[in-house]
Amino acid sequence: MAGISIVKTTDGLKNQISSLKNALDKLLYLKSYSSNIIVNEDDIFIGSCKYPEYPISSLEREGRFIIIEGKIYNKTEMQVADELNSILTRFSESHLKNWLLTTDGDFLIYLYDKVNKSLHVVNDALGRLPIYYKHSGNKLIISRYFRFITEIEKKVSFDLIGMGEYLLLGYLLGQRTLFADIKQLRPGSLIKSDEKGFSVRVINNFNFEERDHRNKNFSAIIDDLSSLFTESCSNRLSNGKHNLIALSSGMDSRTVAACLYKNKIPFSTATMVFENGAAKEEIEYAGKIANLFNVEWKQMYIKPPVGSDVYTLLRLKEGMNFLATAFILPFYYQLFENFNTNFNFITGDKSDKVTLSYDNPIDKFKSIEELIDYILGEHSMITIDEVCSLLNVHKDDILNDLASLLESYPEKDLSQKYIHFRAIEKSHKLAFHGDDRHKRFLWSYCPLTSTPFVNYLFNCSDETKKMHKLFIALLQSFSKEAADITYTNFKAPITSIKGKLFMMAVYYLYSRTGFKLRGRIKEAFFGGNPFIKSGSIFFDCIDQQLKTTNNIQQYFKITEAAQLKSYRMVALQSIFTLTSLIEDFLMGDSTLLKYSNDPFDHMKVN
Repeated sequence: MAGISIVKTTDGLKNQISSLKNALDKLLYLKSYSSNIIVNEDDIFIGSCKYPEYPISSLEREGRFIIIEGKIYNKTEMQVADELNSILTRFSESHLKNWLLTTDGDFLIYLYDKVNKSLHVVNDALGRLPIYYKHSGNKLIISRYFRFITEIEKKVSFDLIGMGEYLLLGYLLGQRTLFADIKQLRPGSLIKSDEKGFSVRVINNFNFEERDHRNKNFSAIIDDLSSLFTESCSNRLSNGKHNLIALSSGMDSRTVAACLYKNKIPFSTATMVFENGAAKEEIEYAGKIANLFNVEWKQMYIKPPVGSDVYTLLRLKEGMNFLATAFILPFYYQLFENFNTNFNFITGDKSDKVTLSYDNPIDKFKSIEELIDYILGEHSMITIDEVCSLLNVHKDDILNDLASLLESYPEKDLSQKYIHFRAIEKSHKLAFHGDDRHKRFLWSYCPLTSTPFVNYLFNCSDETKKMHKLFIALLQSFSKEAADITYTNFKAPITSIKGKLFMMAVYYLYSRTGFKLRGRIKEAFFGGNPFIKSGSIFFDCIDQQLKTTNNIQQYFKITEAAQLKSYRMVALQSIFTLTSLIEDFLMGDSTLLKYSNDPFDHMKVN
């Protein structure tokens, strides 16, 4: 698994080097991975696992080790080292906050001072690279992987509230993870461990009531955003490597393509064509976008993942991605076959959609309870009562955790707390884990997540984002023609009368329908959330896991897969991910390995 792992303690580590190295080596799930010990002192162990191209660099300055994991796109490594040394030596929270907001990258920075035995860990303002930690007594363990922490602790225990949130929303809330007592570092945070003790503090917490560009002229906003996005693309992709965009017919990847084309940055494109039936229109319109920019376009025909692919994803993402997303692994393999590793893999991945556009009005809420009801109605994959019928978890525990999180946000206006929830929480705990899956195989570049660009967007008014207004204008600043190509979700160009009517219907009508009716509309128009065939390999695996892994009953109330037939695809994918994770960590074995060569076609539905 790619990334840094750290153990820091006052008990001494010299006699534990063998077990620490063994824990590190247990993360080598891909043939391209190798492990390395970076720092080995009596009080601290720092090691890495990585494929050759995964970016980790280290330098030593004045007795201080500085390790940069990831990429910083608008500063050199020496600049970063000098700036952080200065800020942390004469610590100023405001200076560090400003540094985070002006430093564009996907990164984790580790600073260890050999003289005073202090450790500082800083992540980027958006928390683009997930990292976990556990602190107990005089021991601190930090890792990009749960398994390293559990191997060191010799203990595995799952978090029932976290599992409940996962089934309910598809992601976890706040610092919570699927593992008890293991936390995920919040965006823009600082971990500090020294002779005075241990602390974690959020340095930058976005406040959506503070909008610096609230009253700015719309044309000036688009000019600024166009410039910032151009800078984001140029800083990331002018490194001499071949640029390849994963192109769909959506707005995101076409915006990246339009920007590169306008700024004469060479690129080609590739589109996934699934053997089990990608929409013909999706392929057709992706081809039209590539043709508009006169660039090479590869259609990559993707077979369903097999059991070994699903198991690889389970090991690499440890439940933080649905196992159903293993469908993308064969795409990675094809990329390597076609381009080796000497290329920039570019995606249209971004933060949550509210960063750029609002599909529906933001309600005015009278209380936290009303806001929670809205979040559950808008975002739940199954009802909270269904979650509690599946797991040994209490409804109030989940609701109280959500209430505490919302109350911790800096905004007083409940509508802006909801924007914070969407823009920060959902991005950090869902979208960025999807991008992190890419990065476990090959480094991905996501220009739409540039910190200066996103921070500017956060400071724009809600009105500018209504019904894709800002997003359309940004795309048109690079290519009006690209905006006129059909957007598959609307089955019409987003600039057309039909497209505008569709947006109005979604904005004013769809958003006012009930939870169950919205599900039926999604099923009718977008493929929705169908049932999985009872003979599916999903059911076979879950049934075997339930019958052979007694530990699952510590957490789940179900005893056989037949009890799950009333649940639809998304819920089953979540359940399957959790049962597979429990089996793997507690049994040291996986039913998935019995199906190593069998296709896991998650699209087989009634």
